[in-house]
Amino acid sequence: MFFLSQRRLKNCVIGSNRLKGLVLEQNVSERLVQLMNPQTTNEQISCEAILAITSLAKGTEQHLKMIIDSGAVPQLLRNTYLEKFELIEASLRGLRTIFKSRLAPIDLIYQTDNITPATSNPSSSSSSSVDNQQQSPSSSSSKTVDTQKFQNPNSILSHLFTLARRNISPSNYVVKECIANILASSCQVK
Repeated sequence: MFFLSQRRLKNCVIGSNRLKGLVLEQNVSERLVQLMNPQTTNEQISCEAILAITSLAKGTEQHLKMIIDSGAVPQLLRNTYLEKFELIEASLRGLRTIFKSRLAPIDLIYQTDNITPATSNPSSSSSSSVDNQQQSPSSSSSKTVDTQKFQNPNSILSHLFTLARRNISPSNYVVKECIANILASSCQVK
């Protein structure tokens, strides 16, 4: 029942900025971010929540800001550490959509600290720096990248490169294309 209502929500907002705005005004994005974590719900619901967030992020800049402020980016990044291809691909598609914007918190993928994978308890006291990072779009575009961040095996960048090299599905080109777009967007001065 819940799965069907979530799917209806996703299908309802596709292509309509007006409906996206109405949905976001009801603070639905925060609940969707909670549902994106497969540890709190089943994988099918998590995937639908990711797809709904991605659709909502394709609205106006105000819609995207609301999505970013709801904590969607850290959760999408955590989901890329999962073993389920459908959730990884959906999360990367969501990140690609968000990172195309000048509002994207690109500094998050340059983190060198461990990101808390989705399989850990999100309410634990050892939250990652991704969760605590100020998501200011203006501060992220002026940062220079230290080559040490590329070489740190615990960095999100390193993880994305590793994901791009893995053959995790027959449609692995989608994963590689999403990662390439995320990285290209994060290198742009916006």
